Amino acid sequence: MGAAIDSVTRGYSTLLLEQCDFAKATSSRSTKLVHCGVRYLAQGNNSLVMKALKERGLLHKNAPHLVKDQCFIIPNYNRWGIPFYTIGLTLYDLLSGSLGFGKFIPLMIY
Repeated sequence: MGAAIDSVTRGYSTLLLEQCDFAKATSSRSTKLVHCGVRYLAQGNNSLVMKALKERGLLHKNAPHLVKDQCFIIPNYNRWGIPFYTIGLTLYDLLSGSLGFGKFIPLMIY
């Protein structure tokens, strides 16, 4: 669906063929988020994180009108959460390399 929308916005004649009903189950399967699996980093699946970061970076580079950077808040309920998230998200930034969106900036509110 995303490729069809991009094609139409570029002025191409476009035909979308669906196997079942039009857009079957897309609302339950699509969060419209372009993410790179921070949870997989916590699981130690670095190869999946690297692949997802590369895909996100290429999508941002090739179709910036479809991707925008979004700030988010991670709630923290204990002392060990601050270094845990800081180290994890800094590692995440390093893994993204030249295709990253920018550096993780921690904001601690007590």
